[in-house]
Amino acid sequence: MLIFLLAAFFSLIMFYIGFYLFQHRQKDFMLFKVSSSKPLQTLISPLSIFIMVGASICLILACFGNVYITMGAMIINILITTSSLVMLSKFL
Repeated sequence: MLIFLLAAFFSLIMFYIGFYLFQHRQKDFMLFKVSSSKPLQTLISPLSIFIMVGASICLILACFGNVYITMGAMIINILITTSSLVMLSKFL
């Protein structure tokens, strides 16, 4: 039961991160100068959508009650987020 609560909490955090990136497509945030970099603007939109979709899928699968499917969805969401951060790191 605890794994499903943690998966739901993880999904909500990941959805917030994706939503935050989506809101900052045109604004500068942290060390990124999005307003002056067109390639960064075009990269942030699909990355934020992928993160939000992955988080939504993880949240839905956590409701089914299968531990293996929930863990698989969490691992896929972790891979999506890690690859997004690696892609964003080239713009630092």
